[in-house]
Amino acid sequence: MIEFFARRIKLANLMLIVIMMIGAFQLWSANNQGYPDVDFGIVNISTVFPGASPEDVELKVTTKIEDAIKGIEGLKKFSSASIDNLSVITVEIKDGEPIDDIVTDITQAVDQVDDLPTELPNKPSVQEVNQGIYPITEIAVFGGNSYEDRRLYAKE
Repeated sequence: MIEFFARRIKLANLMLIVIMMIGAFQLWSANNQGYPDVDFGIVNISTVFPGASPEDVELKVTTKIEDAIKGIEGLKKFSSASIDNLSVITVEIKDGEPIDDIVTDITQAVDQVDDLPTELPNKPSVQEVNQGIYPITEIAVFGGNSYEDRRLYAKE
């Protein structure tokens, strides 16, 4: 085989160029991702209710949204927290269930709750928890220098 290509230099060079072009194209078009997509199977429903006490938030927002999502198939469990000005409901989806379909069902159920207080500045937010929300790496820079110096070092 070496003798074949040694006698046909132009063919060898042509094949080398073609192989390098294919390699460059594959390198350019390859989907490179450092970390794979991870579905945690968790959906957060948050609602801001300015000026409301935890009791008002629980009665006027959280309970109504919980009632709306109770009938959705594929939910493992859900928990809620009602604090001053905020309602947060965390929904866990059963393993193996189609997450996108269930998130759509949850969004539709929340949108159909029509007796929420009129004082809400925005409608409830339905957000799927994924790895894009949480940082992969956190780095702490500390030392005896000033805060500005540490910020500069961190940026560099």
